[in-house]
Amino acid sequence: DWDKNTAATKSVATYSEIKNINLNISGAYKLNEKFSFATGLNYSKLDAQLNKWFISDEMTIEGSGTGIGYNAALIYHNDKWTFGANYRSRIKIEIEGEIAHPLIGGTFNDVNTEITLPDMAQIGASYAYGDSWLFTAEADYTNWSTYNKITINWNNNTGTVSDIKDWKSVWALKLGTEYKYSDIWKFRGGLLYDMNPIKDKRIDTRLPDSNRLAFSIGAGYEKNNISIDAVYIFAKFANRTVTDSYAGGAGIESSLDGDYKSSAHLPGITIGYKF
Repeated sequence: DWDKNTAATKSVATYSEIKNINLNISGAYKLNEKFSFATGLNYSKLDAQLNKWFISDEMTIEGSGTGIGYNAALIYHNDKWTFGANYRSRIKIEIEGEIAHPLIGGTFNDVNTEITLPDMAQIGASYAYGDSWLFTAEADYTNWSTYNKITINWNNNTGTVSDIKDWKSVWALKLGTEYKYSDIWKFRGGLLYDMNPIKDKRIDTRLPDSNRLAFSIGAGYEKNNISIDAVYIFAKFANRTVTDSYAGGAGIESSLDGDYKSSAHLPGITIGYKF
């Protein structure tokens, strides 16, 4: 949410909200005591509102859409070591929406665009030290090159508007540990280094990303058939100075040049029941 009076950013973005709901159904097969395999289908529903200043007032763009992808995984376990790999496919989402602006005297309900959510590959390993400690390491590869541009089409053939993104694929590296305090309680901690997919020339105030370092603490409770896991993550984005950005895909340097500082607080909780 950016101030509508900020000349440097309002023509690119004033307000951004994206909500994504994922439903995943998966099945797993245990080949033997060492190997297990799994596969599944992923249904994604996306709702978005992207506002920006246009001519003399704020323009609102809203839309929603759905898409389907798949995932596959395997695990190998040997004594104290466990190795795993996972792949989630890209998901193409066709979005239908509307644009509203005071100058057009109302709302156009017939615009559309297309977004391809990236595919992701993950590899990881864990080592059990004694009966109480578990140490983990993971590397995630996200193919953000699928997020190349956003093109908004008017269904009545009045034209299109394109916004170049040109993101790059990146890695995220993770380390973690778990301490088993008892059969009921477990305590966890983690460290994450996540690389930034947005090039300086294409930085966007909707998401002025940068490389980030995150720390996590958590706890797990399990008794009978019920399990509860809670986590808190603090992410600190590296301070970023941009000197040669483009605005909204334009071919000239823009006023989005500057210093960007960000941080995030991410709490989470998972509740499970075993049948």
